[in-house]
This record gives sequence, structure tokens and C-alpha cells, in this order.
Amino acid sequence: MVSLAEAFPPNIHANNLRTWNDGIPTLVAGLSVFARKALRGRQDVINSYKEYLGGDYENASELVKEQVRVMSAYGVPADDLARQRAAFDIALLSNTAPTAFWTLFNIFSRPALLQELRAELEQNAVLSPRVQNGRNSEFELDIVGIKTKCPLFLSVFQETQRTLTIHANIRKVLEDTTLEGYRLQKGSYVQIPNAPIHNNAELWGADAAAFNPRRFVKNEETVLASSIPPYAFLAFGTAPHLCPARQFASTEVLVMVALLALRVEIEPLGGKWERPEPSYGDFVTILPPKRDIDVDIRSRDGWGGNWSLKIGDSTSRVPLASG
Repeated sequence: MVSLAEAFPPNIHANNLRTWNDGIPTLVAGLSVFARKALRGRQDVINSYKEYLGGDYENASELVKEQVRVMSAYGVPADDLARQRAAFDIALLSNTAPTAFWTLFNIFSRPALLQELRAELEQNAVLSPRVQNGRNSEFELDIVGIKTKCPLFLSVFQETQRTLTIHANIRKVLEDTTLEGYRLQKGSYVQIPNAPIHNNAELWGADAAAFNPRRFVKNEETVLASSIPPYAFLAFGTAPHLCPARQFASTEVLVMVALLALRVEIEPLGGKWERPEPSYGDFVTILPPKRDIDVDIRSRDGWGGNWSLKIGDSTSRVPLASG
């Protein structure tokens, strides 16, 4: 798992990456003349990476070091290497960061749900803690346990994605086709927006527009718990073109959220959780929040010792509805 501290070299300012990210839709549209700040932000990030990768980056994550090693072995120039790393940061965070935010918000803003999830994680994913001086001091979080033994936790994660995904799948029409009276001409392209499908009451039930933390839990009394068709959940795309990093990204978010749920108490300043409006217009598939939420974070009593992760068998997969 890659932490934010490991993902970026220390001389990259977060505002530069944010400025570039905000301007990506304009740049993709070919209107760079209207995105001068984004261009400067992008170049600042690239220059920072060139400086960082030209020096000592031994404290970087293995992901960064392996990318540099492989690309350098194939003769990728230093400038292109820096550009590759900069672009990867956009891919790394543009969807995982808002997914993590909303998952945390959906959990911590619902105290009863938070307690259920803590009990599930403690029972199925936290290995026996080491006791020292009468207190728990060493904890180990079993990643395989999160993936395979915490159905409610996984359901909350996927329901968060379902309610905020705005991606559109694009397919090329291979033959002239008539679909419900519409003629689709061979060689043209069809866009299939996710949001209307994710809010379709025929697929998801009468409460399709609501957040239901148990929607993806099998063998529960939910509308479509065990019979959700494979084309209904599109957060990671749809076959045959699913996001190749869906297992990595899901594990990354699930582990981070689990650690926070187990280790800390998070309360909004002012005492009341108020859901921010989603921000439209970003080049993302999961809508980010339009504003920050100021919170108070403190260690959870009895769970503030040293934590480590048990990786387990790398073949274990997160049982996602989309594969």
C-alpha cells in the first residue's frame, strides 16, 4: 500500500498538483490557452520529480522505485520519466482520494454503523493484540480478513461508490444496430453513463436513491442483495474493460479506512456532521466533495498502540460486484 507521504517527493507542493488537476478537463479539451495556471502547476510537479529522481529516493515506496527501475532499463529519458511519475499521481489519487473521503464520511457520520463495522473488523480482521503493562500495545491488521470476512465493511465501500460514480462507459458500434427505436450506425460510439444505471429503481429497488449500507451484503433482507446483475454496478467499468487496478485501489482504500475506524475517533468541529455537496466538473469517476470538513481526531481508547499489516496470500481478491 502506498501512503501519500511515499507517493510524492518531499519538494512537491500539494497546491501545484491540485491546480493541475483542476485544469485537466480544459487541457483535455485542447483549450490550454484558458488553463495557464494548470500548465504551470503541471510543470512545477514535473520539475520537482526530475530533481527528486535525480537524487536520493531510497525512502520512496517500492512502487516508485520499481517504476523507475523498469522504465530506466528500457531507456526512458529523465524528462519522460518525471512526466510519467507526475501523471501517475493523478491516476493514483483522482478517484481513490474522494472514495476514501466519502467512505469515511458515510461511516463516521452514522454512529450505529460505525460501531457495527468496528465489531466486524475487530472480530474478523484484527489478530490477537499483544498485552503489555495491562494494556494492548501491539496490533496486527489482517488484510485478507478485511477482503473475505467483513461483508458489511465491503458493502459500505461499494455502496459509497454506487451513489457517487459519474463515469460513462464508451463502446464502439461494430454493426448497424437498432435499439428500442434508435439506430446506432456502425463505426460510431455510444456513451453509457453510470449514474442513471446506479439510480435505477428497477435494478436497485425503491430506495435506489438512498445510501443503504447493507445493499451489497449477501443473505440479508435487502432488495437485491444476492441477485444484483453484473452490469448494474459500474464503478470500475464493465466487461470486457474493467479497471485493471481495481483490486489494488480497493485494498488501498479499505485498509486505510479500516485503520482509521479502529484507531481513532473523528468528530466534526461544531458537533454535527453536514454532508458537503459533490463537486462537478472534475476529471474523475467518483465525485469529490465541494468543500473540506473540519474535524477533531483523537486516539480511540484501548486501540492506540503500534499497528502492523499482515499481507497474506497475494492471490486473495476483494469480492467486488464488478469483478
